[in-house]
Parts: sequence; C-alpha cells; structure tokens
Amino acid sequence: MTETIRLKDLLSYKILDTLPEKELDEIVEIASAILDTPIALVSLIDESRVWFKSKKGLKAIENNRHDSFCRHSLVAPNEFLLIEDSLNDERTKDNPLVLGDPKIRFYAGAPLISQGGNLLGLLCVIDIKPRVMSKSQQNALKLLAKKVMDFMNQRKELVEQREKLALNKNHLTKLTQQVPSFFVHIEIDKMGAISMPFVSEGIVNAHPKLNAEALKKDPKVVFDIIYEEDKPVFIDSIAKAFKSNSIWEQEFRMDGENGTIQWYLGKAVSEEKGDGTMVWYATFQNINLKKDYENALEDILFYISHVLRKPVANLLTIAAVVEKEKNIDEESLKLYSGYIKSASNELDSYTRILNKDYFDRKIKL
Repeated sequence: MTETIRLKDLLSYKILDTLPEKELDEIVEIASAILDTPIALVSLIDESRVWFKSKKGLKAIENNRHDSFCRHSLVAPNEFLLIEDSLNDERTKDNPLVLGDPKIRFYAGAPLISQGGNLLGLLCVIDIKPRVMSKSQQNALKLLAKKVMDFMNQRKELVEQREKLALNKNHLTKLTQQVPSFFVHIEIDKMGAISMPFVSEGIVNAHPKLNAEALKKDPKVVFDIIYEEDKPVFIDSIAKAFKSNSIWEQEFRMDGENGTIQWYLGKAVSEEKGDGTMVWYATFQNINLKKDYENALEDILFYISHVLRKPVANLLTIAAVVEKEKNIDEESLKLYSGYIKSASNELDSYTRILNKDYFDRKIKL
C-alpha cells in the first residue's frame, strides 16, 4: 500500500480534528489502567502530524510526525511497536520527545488497521520510565486496539449513511421544487390541531396567497381559498380519512387570480405516531388540463347523442322502408338513393365539424 492510499483511507473516516468521543476515551482509560501508565493515546498518523483522537495524561492535541514514535510503525504496519527504553533504542535515543518533555522512556503501540488493510495509527501507552512488557499485556493492548477500530468502522458507516441521507434529502428537495405539484407533510394531533412541518416551494404556484412559511404558521389558511361550494366536501373527506386512518383522495377547486378557478387533486397516505398524532404525506396536483379534457369528451358525447342522431335516424328509417319493398322500381330506387345521399352528406358535415372542434380543443390543451 502506498502512502497516498493510506492517507486517503484515513481521510475517508472523517475523524481528524473531531471532538472527543466517550467510547474511545473510555478505551484509553482502560489501557492506562491495565498497563499502569500515566499516558495513553489513540494516535492517528496524518500527512505531517500525529493527531490524538483520545488522550490521557497529555495536554498536547498533536505532535510533529517526524518526531513521533508512531511513524516507526509505517515500515511494519501490522507489527506491535514496543520500545522498552527509548534511550537504549537507536530509533529514539535522540528524539526530542525523549530528551525533552514529556521525556518518554517507554512506548508500546498496537496498530489500528483499517478494513482496507491500511495503518491509520496506534493505540499506545507511554511512561516516563523504562519498563518490560509481557506478552499478555501486549495481547490486552491489541484487543483494545481492535475495539478502537470496531468503533471507528461503525462510526464511519454512520457518517456515510448520514451524508447519503443528507444528499438524498437535498436531491428530493430540489426535485419537489421543480415539479408543478406541491408536497406537504401534515400532522394532526388527537385534539385535531393541524401543523405542517414541511411544505414544498411548489405551493407558490398554486395561489399567490400561499407560501411555505404562511402554511407552517397557520395551516388553515388553505381553507380560505378553497372554492366555497367545495369546502364542505373537502373538510368532510379529511375528517373521514383521519377517523378511519385510510388513504385520502379528493378533487376540489381553489379560487385563482382574477376570478379564475383552479382544479386540484389531493392525495395522502398516513401513519400514526406513538402519541396518537396522525402524520400525512400529501401531494396536490393541478388537474386543470384533465378537467378541460373531460369537458372536451363531454362535448363529443353531446354531438354524438344529439347532433348526429337525426342523420343516423334518417338512414335507419330509409333502411327499414327499403327492407319492406318487395319490388323496387327505378324511380323509387333513385328517390331512396337521394334520401341516403342527403343523410350521408349531413352525417359527413357533422363529422367534419366534430373533428375540427375536437382538434381545436386539443391544440388549446
């Protein structure tokens, strides 16, 4: 593994320069108590420094990497680092941390190995006097180092999940602001009090009087702009869905600008909190185009049922008369043919009018 990869792995934990955390502080306390050392650290080896995530018995929060004892582990990252007397060790006898404060004489560090196999740092214990360390003590420190990495790995997963959730929330928020509909998170408590913790910005397209902040302060503002004839049905539908904890779906009209009417379709699914509060996740979609299309279809049905009825009835009458004729002479045949042609022309004329009216409406939609 290269140093670049190691540093990238360390940074992926997003732990450098973060606040102390109880779980790691407790491990450091245990390490100090078990091995009876005045100093214990969770040291993380950065590019130019060694930063102490957790520490006991030391005021400094970091050291220069060049002067640190930890750096010697980089040449053998999976090995336990043990220096029983720093003045008798070629690696450390001239180290300023030995010759000056804190006058380190004993150092033992268990490697903190990431899931990617990189050395991130060490769980180390330090004393100001030489010491001999037994194998069982080394194993104890290794087990505690494993606990440190267990915590760090779990912490990393939580950080990544929070970032992913935040990113998804951001994407969802941007998406909701772009669609013509608007979305509302509604809460109704047991006493019937209504609140709206979330309202998408698309609400401003529904009516000039509506905005997210206004609805959050007073959700009942929306009732002021619902078409007067639709208010009883709208309120009743909400009450029934709330009582039965069922899916809510209702078409209604809102008073628009300059006396216009806007049709909306409201839909909501619900869930109940432990305190009895009902939570609704609702969407409101403008369905003016749908209503215009339905009106166009009604007009088509009107033409079919009324305007086209006369020529069709004439054709049926002529057909019935012809069926009763046993011997049709040439003059009668010409007469019936004229009737059929007249009815057919009338039918064709109405059909053309119907098509033109339909396509004109479609273009407007």
